[in-house]
Amino acid sequence: MSLSNDDLHRLRLFNEKADKLLRSSFVEQIFARQNSVTITWSVDQPLSVERIGATEEATDAFALTLRFFVQDRDRIKLDGMLELYLRSKLPAARTEQIKQSFANYFQWRDAPIGFTFRGVELTNEKIINTVLYGDLAHANRKEYPLIEEWRQSKSVDQLTNHFFEGAVAGVAQFIFFCRSINEEILQSLEPETMV
Repeated sequence: MSLSNDDLHRLRLFNEKADKLLRSSFVEQIFARQNSVTITWSVDQPLSVERIGATEEATDAFALTLRFFVQDRDRIKLDGMLELYLRSKLPAARTEQIKQSFANYFQWRDAPIGFTFRGVELTNEKIINTVLYGDLAHANRKEYPLIEEWRQSKSVDQLTNHFFEGAVAGVAQFIFFCRSINEEILQSLEPETMV
């Protein structure tokens, strides 16, 4: 089955937004400077958490574009791209590589991050959704109270910001991988689409 004009629009829109993420100061701050967290405590000192990461402005701008890849509305959500790739005319071996890459991504996304809050072990997806929909992109009634709880403790707030940055950095890397697949598909169709 060949790809429709709508499919081609999705590929191009995906790459346009991926390029915007790639140019963002958030990507520079996270990948070039490396985000980190330092936790200190002792018998006579309380727990202290210090984070080195992206600025608030860079994070807000990045989140605005990241929403295209995690919500259904604009049809370039990462979850939906695999179906489009399976309909493309890529060689079978390449298609199998892509399927495995998506399986690895979904496994990583759903994996615990090693941080439990109030008895709930957080996953990469949970921390992304909580921060995006409870603070940066919306004030969702379900997620916002959890953000407020995190903020009550400076240490927890610093840790969750650190884990959020790590999680969205992982998503960004997968977006850039998908961008290369899109380019591969678009280049293979170039003669067909030039009318």
